[in-house]
Amino acid sequence: MGKLLIVDDADPTQSFTYRGNWQQQTTVVDANTNTNEYNSTVHKSGSGGDTMEFRFQGIGISVYGTLDHPGTNGVPDATFAVDTDTPVRFNSSSGTTVTVSDPNKITSHVLLYKSAVLGQAEHVLRIVSNGGASFYFDYLTVDIGTGVPAGGNTTSSTSDLMRNGNVIVDDRDTSVSYTGTWTDTTSLQEYLGTTRLSPSKANGGNATFQFSGQSISVYGSTDVSAQSGGNPTKIQFMLDDGENGAINQYSYESAASTNGIYHIPFFTKSGLATDRMHTLVVTPANDSPFFLDYFVCTPVETSGGGATSGPNIGIIVGAAVGGVAVLFLLFCAVFLWRRKRRQRVVDGERRRRGRFSSEKPKQDHSSMVIPRPFYSNTEYAGSQPQMVPSNGFSGGPVPSNRSAQHQPQQHHQHPQYHQQHAQHMKPALAVPANPSSNTGSTPPPA
Repeated sequence: MGKLLIVDDADPTQSFTYRGNWQQQTTVVDANTNTNEYNSTVHKSGSGGDTMEFRFQGIGISVYGTLDHPGTNGVPDATFAVDTDTPVRFNSSSGTTVTVSDPNKITSHVLLYKSAVLGQAEHVLRIVSNGGASFYFDYLTVDIGTGVPAGGNTTSSTSDLMRNGNVIVDDRDTSVSYTGTWTDTTSLQEYLGTTRLSPSKANGGNATFQFSGQSISVYGSTDVSAQSGGNPTKIQFMLDDGENGAINQYSYESAASTNGIYHIPFFTKSGLATDRMHTLVVTPANDSPFFLDYFVCTPVETSGGGATSGPNIGIIVGAAVGGVAVLFLLFCAVFLWRRKRRQRVVDGERRRRGRFSSEKPKQDHSSMVIPRPFYSNTEYAGSQPQMVPSNGFSGGPVPSNRSAQHQPQQHHQHPQYHQQHAQHMKPALAVPANPSSNTGSTPPPA
């Protein structure tokens, strides 16, 4: 069995369709009994032929209502059916047979119908009131099973049920733990016919319920003997609903009554944090006992429209994996950028070295040696000596005012060379007035 959702008859978020003369009431009025219908609402069928339809998704559904003095008024004539199944008549051999502790009183929270196990799909419940005794419809419980059908298709009504349906937890559920001497009892007036009688304050003990949800409510009944003795029941509730999980204390004290009261909402708290588990501790505050019947909590809604009893592990894991993936991609991007940048630097250095190694060195004419004329001491005795070129230039080009035929030759030591060169250079030199002074001797080699 999966989670049981409790759905009130007047819940506007659910897919109820009432046809006929249904009337909504806060209770079934009785001078001696406070029936305490769930959420203080109940629908009464006004005449035969009234129908109610409810769409849901799950593997089972149950219908609860109130019987008004069945010993004298009789039981209502109503049929129940899911989808196209054959309708089942209430309080018949084929339907649910009702037994109440006192047929001369009003009894609420009575099981009127329970379906067979259904397939995990969407279904339609149909109730038909055929007249007779008044029919009172109070609430439904839906076993949602795994919550999503095999095909994965849901309607808006099913989504509303899964988003807004409250989870009901019986006093016998394993999620509730007890310390001290709590007594298991049975009562036809209680939910599922079970309840737990509390120990006295002197004996000690408590009940602890851990849950994840937006709200929590605790329901139960007061003891007839305690009420008749004039000792109101007092209960203490400890809940970690404060800031940063701080524990706050709440209390309940029953009203004066000559009778025991059933289905009392002992405690209700809403607006709880949805990012953590909560712990509720129920402790007797005096020696007047009470009966603990059931809890109702509003579960945390998930992105898929379902209810969860704890943090959404899928979202947490997905966020963690996504964060790691982002960090990995960022690391790869930085690594590739640095690698590309380093390669550009290496390529630039290689290009620079290749360019300098392939280029020829340029001539630096600023350091070129300018040849000086060679002065012979014998060519023009007693006059300005004739200029004779030296062995040429140190690697530099020949001046442009000299033709190629006057370039220095390797055999320039021959006397003819000096004579030809002297004849070429004479116009640029100051010639002595008396050429007879020339001795005719051959100048020394350059």
